Amino acid sequence: MSAVTRANPLLRPDDTDDGNLALTRFAARLCAPIERHLSGMADVGGLAASCGDVAFGDLQELSAMMFGYRVGSVCPILIAVDRIFAAALVERKFGGARGAAPRSRTGECGATASIAKDIACKVASAIAEAWPGDTLPAIAAEEDTAQFSRADDRVPTITLTWPLGKVSIAFATGSIARLANVPPPARIAGWANLLRDNVMTAPVPVRAVFARPQLPAAMVMHLKVGDVLPISKPVFVPLYTGAHRLGTGILTDTSGRTAVQIHMMETF
Repeated sequence: MSAVTRANPLLRPDDTDDGNLALTRFAARLCAPIERHLSGMADVGGLAASCGDVAFGDLQELSAMMFGYRVGSVCPILIAVDRIFAAALVERKFGGARGAAPRSRTGECGATASIAKDIACKVASAIAEAWPGDTLPAIAAEEDTAQFSRADDRVPTITLTWPLGKVSIAFATGSIARLANVPPPARIAGWANLLRDNVMTAPVPVRAVFARPQLPAAMVMHLKVGDVLPISKPVFVPLYTGAHRLGTGILTDTSGRTAVQIHMMETF
């Protein structure tokens, strides 16, 4: 009886769901920081990135070394470094001479595991740099990879390919949900509401212009304290805020005090 493959619900073959699209966007965003972080590792060459869902059992069976990390505290990821890729970098580091690299008693090159871990660490740092958000998340090593997923699960994966080999980045469901929910982040709506509330409570000066008498320039030049300027009580007075005209009011009395009753408002 064959095992039933449980597909990740966030990744579908028709590539129409938000999780897959979010993963594709993130893969494109990830290339530049990864190339920068790996630039000093013996010229790894051009990088290509692809996305898809991979059976976790197949990922385990590949000739790769796996390193687990956590983004923040709730987003586990798994970085699988192709052993051939790591071995090629070891050979380049030691001038292309296979025998020059230190080896264990069984003939295994210990530098391969070391450089594979270095690759995974640099990729994890690039993920932290490219992760959406205002602040970079914490990348913490989580060496235990056994509980990442079941062998019959299909996990969303970004595959990074160089001429020398490849690295696979497998994301847990929570990671993809986090990516899919980024545009637009909830904090943007909260920030917009806060900005609106602050703008709407800002004090705005309003003035009513009762009179604008006009006098000859010669009379203005001879004005002195005690002079009386006759004005007539207007029927309508304009209302302004700054240079913008709000509308027109009528002079009236309220509780023995002069007041302005709005007669007409301008259209904003």
